[in-house]
Amino acid sequence: MDLNDFFTMPMFIFSMVIYIITWAQRKSIEMAFPKIVDHKLWRELYLPICPAIIGSILAIIIGTQYQFPVGFTTFWGRVFCGVGCGLFSGTGYRIINKFLSDKLGKENPIKDIAPENSTDTTNPLL
Repeated sequence: MDLNDFFTMPMFIFSMVIYIITWAQRKSIEMAFPKIVDHKLWRELYLPICPAIIGSILAIIIGTQYQFPVGFTTFWGRVFCGVGCGLFSGTGYRIINKFLSDKLGKENPIKDIAPENSTDTTNPLL
């Protein structure tokens, strides 16, 4: 088994799903508890490990119903794959953002879709 077996389109999609779940969870918690952003525990412990935890839990939940790579078909293999995809999810987001910025000629196209400090409450993406 080599890295080409791991970096497949299903694993990339799995990583993006993990990123979206992590992003939604992070934004929900930060909106409910705005002062949590200033806590060192939040920034330096929870935010870095959250995607790996979500990835492993998601891999356990979907089990054999998803197309995991050949070497990751056992329970612990799926958990390891979920952790790996979770850790990769932030990098995958940056890759997509860079690709879109090159194609569209914008500095940060994803941020333009849903700006963080917008006061527009009618935007369903916020």
